[in-house]
Amino acid sequence: MNVPQGFDDYLEAILWVSGLDDRSVYDFSEKANRKLLDYYDRFVKSINYLGLKDYYVQAYGEDKLGYDFALEQLRTGCGFMDRDLLEESDRDLLCQISNCFPEFSVYLENGELEVE
Repeated sequence: MNVPQGFDDYLEAILWVSGLDDRSVYDFSEKANRKLLDYYDRFVKSINYLGLKDYYVQAYGEDKLGYDFALEQLRTGCGFMDRDLLEESDRDLLCQISNCFPEFSVYLENGELEVE
């Protein structure tokens, strides 16, 4: 599967937020992986369309993009708002876009991680 830069960081942040940081990004089932890749891909396309992706990546790097998206999507109270190199209005917009994606939980089933 061809995955965009930052996607593994998105998965790692999901594991951390879910208290599963002893697990690997390779533990997600194929179904869960496809669902999360869809979320990440649509998020990146949205912010790229608005011209925010390059701005963010230049300031913080592609790896932090996946991390911050996971933190915002899972409503942890941190993420993009903690990035002081960005204008406040851009941070707000990144948060609003992230919040368009559903929250979910991660659970272990038959040795694989699933999302619901």
